[in-house]
Amino acid sequence: MPAGDRPGIGPPLWLLAELTYRCPLQCPYCSNPLDFAQTQQELSTDEWVRVLRQGREMGAAQLGFSGG
Repeated sequence: MPAGDRPGIGPPLWLLAELTYRCPLQCPYCSNPLDFAQTQQELSTDEWVRVLRQGREMGAAQLGFSGG
C-alpha cells in the first residue's frame, strides 16, 4: 500500500492500566516477566487519575485494570 493510502493512527480504543506488578502468587500461566515484580516505583493515585483523564481525552472508550 503506498504511503499516501495508509490510514492515519486513530485514537486508542481502550486502555489497560497495570496498577502494580507486585503479586505474591506465582501462577505458571502469568504473562508478566518475573523481573517486573522488582519494580519499586509505581504511580500515585493522582498520577493515575491524570493518565486516565488523558486517555479519555484521546478518545479511549474502554478501560481495564490489571495487576496485583
